[in-house]
Amino acid sequence: MSKRSGAHELSAASLRRRHRPKTLGFKSTEEVTPDEGPVGQAQASEAISFGLEAQMAGYNIFVTGPVGVGKRTAVEAELQRHARDRPSPGDWVYLHNFRDLRRPIAVLLGSGQGEQLVADLRQLLDDARRELAAAFESESYSRRQQELTEPIESEHEAALGELREHAQAGGIAVELTPTGVMTVPLRGGQPMTPADFAGLPEPVRSRYQAAIEELGPRIQAFLTNMRSGQREARRRLRALEREVAMFAVGHLIDELKERYPDSDKLTAWLTSVQEDVIENLAQFGLRSGQGGAEPSSPLAQAIAGGP
Repeated sequence: MSKRSGAHELSAASLRRRHRPKTLGFKSTEEVTPDEGPVGQAQASEAISFGLEAQMAGYNIFVTGPVGVGKRTAVEAELQRHARDRPSPGDWVYLHNFRDLRRPIAVLLGSGQGEQLVADLRQLLDDARRELAAAFESESYSRRQQELTEPIESEHEAALGELREHAQAGGIAVELTPTGVMTVPLRGGQPMTPADFAGLPEPVRSRYQAAIEELGPRIQAFLTNMRSGQREARRRLRALEREVAMFAVGHLIDELKERYPDSDKLTAWLTSVQEDVIENLAQFGLRSGQGGAEPSSPLAQAIAGGP
């Protein structure tokens, strides 16, 4: 180091400060209580503590200072100290809104209940799939389906028999097809082919044609009554579906409601979940006819597909 007026040359040893352990007042750092908050910033610590105690809305804490002095560390430490004396905050959960998809439903639950609700809902879906499959595959459900539809099917068959009997008196056969009702001229009690019919004398063809035209209103009335009966059958089956599905999943929803008795909003939402499950049974892997309320007999399919 160059010598200048008033300057003193210092050795490396003179720049080191030495402390005697005996003067510290403790034998090990385990005996020392650690300081909380930033060192030498008592006023800043008091300001943070005051801000955290403020309970009114609109109050905020603004922290500024040079980079690297430990602002974040100081605030986090004060927050942790403050939180130790406060009850644990609740869990905010956002639930699917079945009425307005753009507006989820915010529900405040107790601390830790949000994560538990997620687990409970996943278990609910698994249990609902199992319960619904068992209910709709049961012999009891099949028997009740038959009890509801057999009277209507018997009425359909009787009406079809009367229509066929009337048609045969005029030499016409009535057949059901997937597209509706078909009329076929008879000769000797056997259906004629289009070629056979074309080879008949004109007066005979005219007589057959008149008989077919005379059947028109009867066929239309038959189809109208059958479609009305089929609608009634579907209505009964849908009502049965709801009843069976409600029995299968209703107790699961009730059990879940009992776990969260303090939240009316969550209880109401769980009721919406139950309705959604019942209205969307196909999404639970149920095959056609298991919660489908669709026509199953050939007669019913012919009526459903008719003009």
